Amino acid sequence: MDGALAPGATAKDLILAIIACIGNAGAAGHIVEYAGAAIRNLSMEGRMTVCNMSAEAGARAGLIASDQTTFDYLAACTNVATGAGWYAALADWQGLTSDDGARFDREIQFDSGDVAPLGHQPGGIGAGEWSCAGAGCSGRYWPAPAHGGSARL
Repeated sequence: MDGALAPGATAKDLILAIIACIGNAGAAGHIVEYAGAAIRNLSMEGRMTVCNMSAEAGARAGLIASDQTTFDYLAACTNVATGAGWYAALADWQGLTSDDGARFDREIQFDSGDVAPLGHQPGGIGAGEWSCAGAGCSGRYWPAPAHGGSARL
């Protein structure tokens, strides 16, 4: 997810634009990792929206690597360890990133700056005037491999 979101665009607009590009089965059988500047700039609530809506593209799961935004969010929670337990957990969480040179079954580059605020159409994703044109996505994502796999957006 290269670039910053356009003014007024939200995490939901971003994931709906992705689904418009890949289709509502475009991530079928995959676990999708989201990365890039637009993702790093989302709040935790926005990140949760993107990951939760991954199912709308057929994904088995969506994930975003832990970073300072994640750690700050968890630090504010009342049900996490404190003291030495917190620092031990933090050290573990800091290791939850993609391996350098990780290979994915498919990778899609997406220009997040092209995502305009969208309105969801009644009848489900794909029911409205959704189009990949102008949404800034590129990459090979069809056909989905029958065995599933991993994808990075």
